[in-house]
Amino acid sequence: MQTIVAAHATRYDLLIITELDHAIPLGPERDTNAIFRLAAGQHVTAVIDQVRPQAIRMTSKNTDEVVAGAVEQALGHFSKGGS
Repeated sequence: MQTIVAAHATRYDLLIITELDHAIPLGPERDTNAIFRLAAGQHVTAVIDQVRPQAIRMTSKNTDEVVAGAVEQALGHFSKGGS
């Protein structure tokens, strides 16, 4: 997984990762293995921290702020002729 993430993470102008909020119940048809979900989340975070430490973390508490920042960055990118 680390090789795949490292190969692709630098291609993005903006990388947002989500953090699981254990206080929010999972929706229907979701994996209920809490130990696996916790371990997977920790592993993904560790890999991202190594290959793209400036990635933005989106939580259940900062969603609006992160989305607004992403939109602002995208609009700025395209207003400068980016693609």
